[in-house]
This record gives sequence, structure tokens and C-alpha cells, in this order.
Amino acid sequence: FVEQVQEFGIGIVSKFPPASSPRTSLGLGVRPAMIAAFALPDGQTLPIVAFDALPPFGPDEVEQSWLTTRRLATLVRFDFPSAVVLTDLNATPFSRFYRVFVKEASVRDVFWGRGMARTWDMTRWWMRFQIDHVFV
Repeated sequence: FVEQVQEFGIGIVSKFPPASSPRTSLGLGVRPAMIAAFALPDGQTLPIVAFDALPPFGPDEVEQSWLTTRRLATLVRFDFPSAVVLTDLNATPFSRFYRVFVKEASVRDVFWGRGMARTWDMTRWWMRFQIDHVFV
């Protein structure tokens, strides 16, 4: 199974088939996300959520990322008893976006406690941060 949202660089590749059609729309005014539930061999279903926040270059991008993050946090917390969330949050573990998402979605970062591994390469060492995250 391969599914992607073409113009947003979001995709999920799985050797397990989805239990239902993937969802990409979260409504007007927010960026799309890929949400797909996969049927596992033991009969359980595991939702995978993938989304990409905008870089915070201006107030419009910050607002849109904030709305998307809040909407996804609510969805994950109340609709999925368990899920994997993959995101380019464009935010470090020290940012408000990150803290609000973790709290509101009631998830934990699988990288937490494993050091400050960077997920993007900058030419200046002090700008190398983890901005891509995997939550469960």
C-alpha cells in the first residue's frame, strides 16, 4: 500500500493493507494530513497519522500550523486509543507547538530520552535541532 498527498510531501508506505480509505482532509483552513488505519496480522487496527507543519516564517504560517496541530491533537486524543503520529512539526521539543501537541494529543515522543539527535542538517552547529518527530 502506498498513499500520498501530492502537493504536500506527505505519504505512508505500508506492507499491511489499510482497514479503510485513508483520510486527508481536516477541514477548511488547515493543511492536509494523512490518516490511515491499518489492519495488523493479530486483528488489531493501528492508525497512522502523518502531517507536515509549515515553517514559522510569518504569522499566516504560524496560525495555519497552530490550527492544524490543535485539530490533529484533538482527533488523536479522542478518536484513537492508540496511534502512531509522524510529523515534520518544524518545532523543537522546547517549543510551544511541541508542548501543546504532546499535552493535547496525550502522546509521547519515542525519541525522548535518547539525546538530541538532529533531524535536519544546517551549516551552523547551533541550528541543528530535532524538528521531525514520531509520537505514540
